[in-house]
Amino acid sequence: MSTQAKKSKKPPACDSCKARRVLCHPQPNGAPCPRCIEKEIICTTTNPAPRGRPRKHPVPSASSTPSQSTVALSSTSSESDPSLSNSSHCPELTPRVTEHCFDCFASLPQDQHPLLTLVPIKSSLRSVSFRIEELQPQLRVLALCMVALGALISFDEAILGTGPLPRSFQDHILLSSADLLSCGVRRVRACQALHERALTAAWEAGILLQPSHENALSCYFLDLLDQCGGGQPVGACSPSRPWGGAYFSHVRALAPTWRAAGCSRADAARWAGFLMADANMAMGRRTPILFTRDDQLLLCGPAPPSLEATLESAAKIPGLAMVWSGMLSYMWHVSSVGRELWENIIGDYARLHPLSETATIKLFASLSLFRTLVALILDRVDAAVSTNNNDCGSYVITHGPLDVGVCNLARSCGYGVAFGFSSIALALYTELNRRVSEGMREFSSSPFVLDATVTQAQTRLGLLRDQARGIALESVRFLARAIPYFPNGRYTPVQWPIIYACAELCAEEVGGPLRGDVDVGFLEVATTITCDLKRLGYALDLFSTPRAAALLQRLDATIGERAIREYEEMLGTDEHGPGQVGVGPSSASHEYMFLCRKNPQLIR
Repeated sequence: MSTQAKKSKKPPACDSCKARRVLCHPQPNGAPCPRCIEKEIICTTTNPAPRGRPRKHPVPSASSTPSQSTVALSSTSSESDPSLSNSSHCPELTPRVTEHCFDCFASLPQDQHPLLTLVPIKSSLRSVSFRIEELQPQLRVLALCMVALGALISFDEAILGTGPLPRSFQDHILLSSADLLSCGVRRVRACQALHERALTAAWEAGILLQPSHENALSCYFLDLLDQCGGGQPVGACSPSRPWGGAYFSHVRALAPTWRAAGCSRADAARWAGFLMADANMAMGRRTPILFTRDDQLLLCGPAPPSLEATLESAAKIPGLAMVWSGMLSYMWHVSSVGRELWENIIGDYARLHPLSETATIKLFASLSLFRTLVALILDRVDAAVSTNNNDCGSYVITHGPLDVGVCNLARSCGYGVAFGFSSIALALYTELNRRVSEGMREFSSSPFVLDATVTQAQTRLGLLRDQARGIALESVRFLARAIPYFPNGRYTPVQWPIIYACAELCAEEVGGPLRGDVDVGFLEVATTITCDLKRLGYALDLFSTPRAAALLQRLDATIGERAIREYEEMLGTDEHGPGQVGVGPSSASHEYMFLCRKNPQLIR
């Protein structure tokens, strides 16, 4: 009688289901379980410890395979430094790959961080021929963090694997959205493995406890990597932000020495920009803003004039000089207003209480000033770029020389002001919309008759929500106008939550039945935001959650249907009779025709 093959044991439950004590349905080949997909969290499985007494001479099993959580941390190449070991998905950090990732990092905005001028990381790497294992522990952690961030936009085969590969940041693959989504899917495992490698090295070096320039930068980069989940941007960030807290703790300990040595205006502007970017990311993900007003004063110098005074003086300054004079004040106030938004409206404590209408109205006043200032700055940037598209050298910055072109700096300012305004407007609208929806559900489920006071409060809340929606839609228009200023492919976790929120608002505005009252100009805005969301797919795996994939499909289908329908109406409705090409019934048809010619991918 032939012996029957033993039935394979059921794979163990994932860590999340095990912690919640619910039934898990493990999937083959390390795929996430259905519950983790539904909850939009990373599915990891830790192999259970063997039962019974351990063997004196354990024999490794040839058929055993490591789980997802142990693959990224398994040691195969270096016993002396586990953080530099290879895993099944982690690329080997040869000197060539390391140098390439550092070159990619130089294209990210994070390369302009003020602390990088105080840390000799690049010269140290060149001195050891880009062999990370030969660096000192703290510099090694920093190098691994920079490699992990550079891998998010790398176009090397060691990171992206097989498939279409761009040769540079100007390649046609990055200028069109055809192959971008596949790049994010292909790179996610390598990016997660590099992230885990940097985390392991950071814990071993104890960078949380030792304030230094290297450790502060490493904590900042690890916080960014946590925000994007190592390439999976949705549902992967930690609301506690431990690395972000350590980053600001180290900065507070080190900042007095910088102030004593003297801080230039350029350093203050850079710190203001990075603080605003941190506030934008926190508002987009609804996580706490970790810096205080004292931190702003310590890093950026004295408080700038008020928004009213800044706007009044900016209108009198000609050309790009107005942009340079108003940027520091703008970035300061965006960070301050974002912190007030968290403390009074969208924060965890604020959500426990009814909406503060006083704080909301005050925020509307600030947003009105921001809107006027953003429109003024974008007009000046547009005029400068259109006047001399290749070189804006005729415009002089009075506060000192810069290491970047003036025209590129103007574009960065235009994108930054639109991005900061959008982050506040979208966060406010999202919170007010949530409060209105929860109030409607609560009132509909209540068996009691609502009194007049509650009804009036709900009506006022709805009016505030509608006002916030109008401001949010205008901020999306500003951002779509400024998106061409930003280089293609050079995306970071800072962009993701804001662009995603813009795409959701565009889907609400143009989605649903084919209404005739939708602004044709906003369809072009929605197309720009949709294409930008796809460009994020070059760095991030947008299909790591069904929510992002469904949003992309919804936007593509809705915008495509509207374009096709209006295009057919333009061809079929004419004063000469149906079926003849001529002038359509409205100017909207002409604008749609122009939209379809600019975006032929809309006509399927």
